[in-house]
Amino acid sequence: MKIRNGFVSNSSSSSFVCDICGCVAEGYDMSIQEAQMVECENRHTFCLEHNKELSEEIYDNENQENGYMIDKINCPICTMKEFRLNDILSYFLKYTGKTKQEIMQEIKERFKDFNEFKTYINN
Repeated sequence: MKIRNGFVSNSSSSSFVCDICGCVAEGYDMSIQEAQMVECENRHTFCLEHNKELSEEIYDNENQENGYMIDKINCPICTMKEFRLNDILSYFLKYTGKTKQEIMQEIKERFKDFNEFKTYINN
């Protein structure tokens, strides 16, 4: 946590993270539009490049009353064209019936160090 002493300006930093690719856009007083991202009604945030048709529509639309809020029918996550890594992990844990701790223990027992583990998952 940052603790500021003295004068604090009215500016604030903003950051937006794409739920699909993990890209981070950040800056002072940055809007989601400036980050070239959108948010759906279910609060999924993603880069415009993940929906080309939507990108053209938004860039062509001069009047952005919704602040780049889109319907869930245009969201690649809501329509299951893409998935968040966390959702895939949650599904995997439910599907296998294992807990996060059990998976972590299995990894620790199988690999001598992190480099060996990373080599395995990257091949």
